[in-house]
Amino acid sequence: MSDPRPSSTAGASPSPTNTAPVEHATEVRLSQLLTLGTSISAAVILLGLATYLWRHASERLDFTAFRTHDAELNTPSTIVAKAMTLDAIAVMQLGVLLLVLTPIARVAFTLVMFLVRRDWLYVAIAAIVLVVLSLGLVGFRLH
Repeated sequence: MSDPRPSSTAGASPSPTNTAPVEHATEVRLSQLLTLGTSISAAVILLGLATYLWRHASERLDFTAFRTHDAELNTPSTIVAKAMTLDAIAVMQLGVLLLVLTPIARVAFTLVMFLVRRDWLYVAIAAIVLVVLSLGLVGFRLH
């Protein structure tokens, strides 16, 4: 049985086998980005947890009522500002924020890759997804 795909000729677009090394390199970079983002966010969360446990180790736990911490930590800028002061809760929230930013960084990375390849349809799709994710991150809501 013969291959139904047309054979590559001079001047034609490259066949899938010719782009395989580029595709593989892109996938490897994307994998490294996601691994790095997840690892950094986990390290930041652990730093915040260790700081919290260090500062509050002698406190007695009270499970009779649910209490929230720092209602002001509801925007990325506030979280970063308080985390820079080594506020333990803010550092843990910064780690969670970094974890949320990891897939957004993935979409930004793929947007750049599609721009380099001049694949305008996927540039538009990735740009729309990036805008929607970014608006969701900053709390934009349609009412």
